[in-house]
Amino acid sequence: MLPSPATRPVSPARPPPIPIRPGAPLPYRNSLFASQVTAAYMHASGEAIDPHCGAMVELVRDIQESKATVYQAADRIRAWRL
Repeated sequence: MLPSPATRPVSPARPPPIPIRPGAPLPYRNSLFASQVTAAYMHASGEAIDPHCGAMVELVRDIQESKATVYQAADRIRAWRL
């Protein structure tokens, strides 16, 4: 059950959208979409994230190269919480 709006924690402002380059290849768009979904989900959950520069790119590459499981990805994302 979700908390009522009165008890829901106030989250920081929504992160700015990342522009998609016209003509970008589909795998690039998939990674971008996954990054945006992650940030939006954490925001909707009332959790702000602040990955270090390049952390999201590293995570996407590790997932694409099967170097990170879903559980390892979740652990990394949790580590970025403020």
